[in-house]
Amino acid sequence: MLSDIDKNSFKNIVGEENIFDDKAHLLAYSYDATKVRYEPEFVLFPRDEKDVSEILKYCNEKKIAITPRGAGSGFTGGSLPANGGVMLCFEKHMNKILEIDMQNMIAIVQPGVINKDLQKEVEKVGLFYPPDPASQDYSTLGGNVSENAGGMRAAKYGITKDFVMALRAVLPNGEIIRAGKKTIKDVAGYNIAGILIASEGTLAVITEITLKLLPKPKLTKTAMGIFPTVEKAMNAVFKTMASGVTPVAMEF
Repeated sequence: MLSDIDKNSFKNIVGEENIFDDKAHLLAYSYDATKVRYEPEFVLFPRDEKDVSEILKYCNEKKIAITPRGAGSGFTGGSLPANGGVMLCFEKHMNKILEIDMQNMIAIVQPGVINKDLQKEVEKVGLFYPPDPASQDYSTLGGNVSENAGGMRAAKYGITKDFVMALRAVLPNGEIIRAGKKTIKDVAGYNIAGILIASEGTLAVITEITLKLLPKPKLTKTAMGIFPTVEKAMNAVFKTMASGVTPVAMEF
């Protein structure tokens, strides 16, 4: 277990109201959708990027394991504190849509924003954020980026990585970096943002995400096809895609 000195150090960073080590919190943040359980020793709710930086710097110096967590809806174990240590959670404070830029068609969000909440907000102004994982009603965008989440609309629009334009993140030593740009054409330098996407929190902790948006489709149509065999139904999918018509989603 971590010492009382460590606990006091975390209190000095995030405040007493944002650190928990009671059994209820440790159990609540011990599992993801796999139902595998590993209890952390502390659950921390950073208030901003500076808190994240100070936490990572301290944990790096003291060799304390740290696990970033969105909503715990993933099936890969990415948010499981397998080595104990500190669980870093974003839903309490770092959960804001910072900007919806209609001219450049981008959104800037914090990692704790719920996927569906962003979809609803951008659609109010005639824009569209396509990635729609099955957990979209409760999964966070930070988690979506860390896991490179897809969804039913992926066949037409792609997955999360196709919409991430830039990231702010904190490295294990506490250094804050920015990767990527707000512009569509960004060909200079290394694709650091691309490396961080799908890294499941193993390389850095994401603190801000710049996402590409699209114009909201003006019309939607739903069609149902009935087939005598499964084989014919699958052939219809192939022929539809090969015809140049790309449905938003197809479900069997």
